[in-house]
Amino acid sequence: MNTSQPRHIDRETAERLLDRAAAGSARADDPLALLLTAAAAPGDAGELSGEDLAVAAFTAQLAGSPAHAPAPGHARPARRRLARHLSLKVAGVAAALAGVGVALAAATGVFSSTSPSPAGAPTAGAPTVGTSQGGQPSPGHTGATAGGRTASPGASATAGGTPAAPVTQLTGLCTEVAGHVAKLEGSTTQASGQTLSATGLTQALASPAVGTVLTSPVFATLTSAAGAATNVPDYCALVLGLPSLPQPGLVASLPRTALAALPVSLLVKLPASVLAQLPASVLVRLPAATLATLPASVLATLPASTLATLPASALVGLPTSVLAKLPVAILATLPPATLARLPVSVLAKLPPSVLATLPISVLEKLPPSVLAKLPISVLAKLPPSVLATLPISVLEKLPPSVLATLPPSVLQKLPPSVLSTLPTSVLSKLPPAIQSELGL
Repeated sequence: MNTSQPRHIDRETAERLLDRAAAGSARADDPLALLLTAAAAPGDAGELSGEDLAVAAFTAQLAGSPAHAPAPGHARPARRRLARHLSLKVAGVAAALAGVGVALAAATGVFSSTSPSPAGAPTAGAPTVGTSQGGQPSPGHTGATAGGRTASPGASATAGGTPAAPVTQLTGLCTEVAGHVAKLEGSTTQASGQTLSATGLTQALASPAVGTVLTSPVFATLTSAAGAATNVPDYCALVLGLPSLPQPGLVASLPRTALAALPVSLLVKLPASVLAQLPASVLVRLPAATLATLPASVLATLPASTLATLPASALVGLPTSVLAKLPVAILATLPPATLARLPVSVLAKLPPSVLATLPISVLEKLPPSVLAKLPISVLAKLPPSVLATLPISVLEKLPPSVLATLPPSVLQKLPPSVLSTLPTSVLSKLPPAIQSELGL
């Protein structure tokens, strides 16, 4: 563990360090001098991304903790000049090194292992990339600024010091990839500093030049999130909420963790043709209104608990094997034509009021115990062979015209009060003992 105390320098020493850095005569074994030399070199757009976070971190480190603060007036002018000088360039050096996975503090030794992380600075190993000009990239299209510089990749810490959501960080990276591709292909929009439209972003991400742009270590975080460079175009299309995927055939190869990280607010904006290619583990997060637009073949992959939230109109096309797993309360909302496809074991669980709407050809397959609960008006439509299986307590409630169609072996079980309502031509077919009892 590094327990060394911060080394305070006087104004003369600070001035000398700055002069050597500007002249390019820094010592090869002096990390601070090398840092200042790098800071003195002209910066490029990649280095300047993340300027705000890096400046805040280095300013906090140079200022030191209260316990090690110098005496009032001691070396303050030099320190202020050093901080101002660093604010112009060190941020770019930090972002560039961070882009290739190198921790600037560890590489230069400027931060000791006992120093606390400055508020809002990313922790070690975090793939956070700052936003240039102190701006937060929006979840949508950020594109290029009015000055011609594309929005920097990623997102900086929020005003409260909490890191922005990963998808927000990746939005900036995706937009910058598209911007670089557009410039490589001579886009007049990018040349004039205008924001790329949704069509422009889609076309840029579909270009083979994306692979060339992604070779830059600045986009290592994006490539890692997408699982592979070949997945980046489709992943960026999802992140940016574009209406179509550049390579829709590859969407299935996107890591589920990457898809699961996308907020529902982005997913619901995608067309059904794109959503249909996402795994069920992602689809279950979508609202019922969005799921209802998907094909039945896709809905069939969802769990019954999710399907139960959908309107009946979205369920009618599901396979019978899937419908059979739905709760009875949900099945009861389906139209008779859909219910008619269900197996008897499932129909038997439905309430009589629902069964009463089914065709007679379906009802006659139900067990007597279920039919017995149906309204008399419905039973009266069943064929005699089916009615004959019903309990006598149910048959005696049927109208005489229906009872007259039953075989004598069934009628003779009815009470005399019911038989007396039947025509003589029907009663004459009963055993003599029953006819005698009826006074025939």
